[in-house]
Amino acid sequence: MKMQKIKEEIIDFVNNFGSKPNLKLRKKQIELLKNQSIKRKGTLHTSIISGEKYFTFRHHEMNISIGYKEAYQAEGEYLPETTVRMELNSTTNIKLIIYSKEMGTFQSLMMDVHNIETGNHIFDDKFIVKGNDRDFTLNLLQSEIQEKLLELENKYNYPIVKLRKNKFILMLRNYLFEEKEYDELVDITLMFLDRLRLLGCIDISIKV
Repeated sequence: MKMQKIKEEIIDFVNNFGSKPNLKLRKKQIELLKNQSIKRKGTLHTSIISGEKYFTFRHHEMNISIGYKEAYQAEGEYLPETTVRMELNSTTNIKLIIYSKEMGTFQSLMMDVHNIETGNHIFDDKFIVKGNDRDFTLNLLQSEIQEKLLELENKYNYPIVKLRKNKFILMLRNYLFEEKEYDELVDITLMFLDRLRLLGCIDISIKV
């Protein structure tokens, strides 16, 4: 069950501000991103193309960006997206997508992937995992990462993890409302980063 606070905010957002971005929540997001940027000695940005607000910071020579935007949906509605992005610095052909079963059929635009079960029935009941390398996927999704993804799924709308063309994305269909929520998002990102490094998806000899 999603947190009631999140549901109430999203319902209010859609009912009252669905035809335009919610300026009050936008201001709060900018404040949180600015605070996170300062906390992590990063830099605050605005995308010229999408208008997305995001901050970048470095961890073990890797650039990580975290930001939000109001994505335009059908019928003139804007819905929030909070997204983590990393560009890996080594060549890999790994394809992976993880998404909540509540999303139903999700068009991932990924070819040559197949369903993968982790063997953790609690996780497999909540998430669909598709990839092109079963061994890699199971080594990546250690129990600690599975637990963190389950926590995200319980709190937020439809978390999605993608790994494709050396790009890692973790997306939530939500605003984040508190500093600790961004801290939690950073924590799971760094867990993924550490596992990706151990599995050879990051060349630690290259500074980016």
